[in-house]
Amino acid sequence: MSEYEKSPFTFKDTSPAFLAFLGYLFVIITFRIAVGTQMMVVALFTLPMQRTKIQLPSVVLWTFSMVGWAFFGYGKTVYPDVVLLVMTEFAKICLVVLVTVNVITSRSRLRMLLAIMMIFFFLYPIRGTLQNYIFGETNHGRAIWNGTFSNPNDLAGFCVLQMGVALAVLEVEKSRWLRRLAIACSLLLPLIVILTASRGAFIALVVFLVVSTKRNWDKVKSNLWVLILLGMAITYVASDKIFSRLATIDDAVSNDPSVADDQGSAKQRIEIWRVARGIIAENWLTGVGIGAYGEAHYIMSQRPEYSLTALGKRDTHSTYLNILAELGVVGFGCFVLLLGVTLNKARVARKGAGATSPALRVQLVWLEIGLYGFLVAGIWGSYGRLVLLYIHVGVVWCTAGLLQAETLRLKRAAAPPAVRVRGMRTPMIAPTAGTPS
Repeated sequence: MSEYEKSPFTFKDTSPAFLAFLGYLFVIITFRIAVGTQMMVVALFTLPMQRTKIQLPSVVLWTFSMVGWAFFGYGKTVYPDVVLLVMTEFAKICLVVLVTVNVITSRSRLRMLLAIMMIFFFLYPIRGTLQNYIFGETNHGRAIWNGTFSNPNDLAGFCVLQMGVALAVLEVEKSRWLRRLAIACSLLLPLIVILTASRGAFIALVVFLVVSTKRNWDKVKSNLWVLILLGMAITYVASDKIFSRLATIDDAVSNDPSVADDQGSAKQRIEIWRVARGIIAENWLTGVGIGAYGEAHYIMSQRPEYSLTALGKRDTHSTYLNILAELGVVGFGCFVLLLGVTLNKARVARKGAGATSPALRVQLVWLEIGLYGFLVAGIWGSYGRLVLLYIHVGVVWCTAGLLQAETLRLKRAAAPPAVRVRGMRTPMIAPTAGTPS
């Protein structure tokens, strides 16, 4: 019996820190109980109890650098009260990433983590969103849930991210009930993206589907009827209002501020981006301070060169503009580098693995595709301070590390034994069968 035919919930290879981390995931995904900080404190204090040494890889160092620069910007901001409040919460991201990369130390832990993340997301955001939509609890017809997911754009973006997790589980797990749950998540997550009518997330979903189809064309070709039925179901369930909003995607990505779509949202977004560029130009080094963009936008938008549609304490509606405006080019550079080192590690791990460790390799691919899709959605959504993004980055890093370790182990096991010859300082490699000695 292979490893993936067994249940991932054996709890043999666990630790107090890992279990506390799972409890933290439950809190931030479900919003059932407000003990997230307490769970992370427990994880931090029990981290030294693990058999493995505490690691500080580059992804953690760049996260610390990003948060450290936010602290530096606090001394330069003209909105210290606002920045101090947000910065305290933002600093927790460092600790979350540190715990993430130190508790996912084996394939069994990775299996349990991915399965539990999928289960939590299915039982709460997926179930809750569909239930709200059926009973008419929406945001002007757009599907929502609660907490972070009460914003349709944030909900849709995280659905794209979680598609990578669900497909990573589906690809390797053999347990019947877990596979059925993964299939349900894989079908319902795109539906929720449609029901949120988030144009940015819809573009990200298309990117996700195109990339995944290209990588898995043989499987897609044999199950094309499933995609056709899914498309028909989405067309039937989604209302005309939702499709009419999705039909204005070209307005949402247009640089022409004179173009207006439903309720003028595309025109308003373009004008908000103009204000954001003005703030970045005037605060390019340190930014206006983490969490202070709304205050800075309120003042900047009152200048006569900007349209009245941008007035107020607005959000940037873009992860990248938001980080540039609040943390400047240095903070933005740290953000890009922590993503870059993670994705590069994943690419190197997959390339080095070749045909070895196919299960880990394919899971890493799905987690990467989910992250790429989420980053595309981030063009139109502000996700820079949402902790689930950084947890996913940490999971990708750990999966790549596990793949590299497994590849090295298999290569060493396949290498011919070394034979030491008397009088020689270095051992000779014993000739394999069929090789002339």
